[in-house]
Amino acid sequence: MTQSTGGPRRRNGSDSRLTLTDAPLTRDEVINRGEKAAQLLGAPVMTLVVQSLVQEIADEWMETDPKEVQKREGLHAESRALARVLNRLASMSGQAMSLSEDVQRAELAAQQLRANSAGYGE
Repeated sequence: MTQSTGGPRRRNGSDSRLTLTDAPLTRDEVINRGEKAAQLLGAPVMTLVVQSLVQEIADEWMETDPKEVQKREGLHAESRALARVLNRLASMSGQAMSLSEDVQRAELAAQQLRANSAGYGE
């Protein structure tokens, strides 16, 4: 008997970790995840954490000796990783917004088509 790791669950309910080979997400799943990413990016605590990390990394870098190449490279890598996380969240949010707009346009077009076929709007 295995214990749940509390990590992400597949759509079939199994506890195995998600991988890149899992089935593609549905439009609604992409929108849902993107909305959650936008909430994270807009959360005051997230802004505070990011700002403090950026400042800490900059301060640590400024305190290093120019000969401490490995430490400086490590701090640069931390900075790039943080930027990568933020970019991924922003990308997810943008994709969700785009898909939501597409859904809204399609619904509006369908409503207009129904109204036109019912004799309205002529």
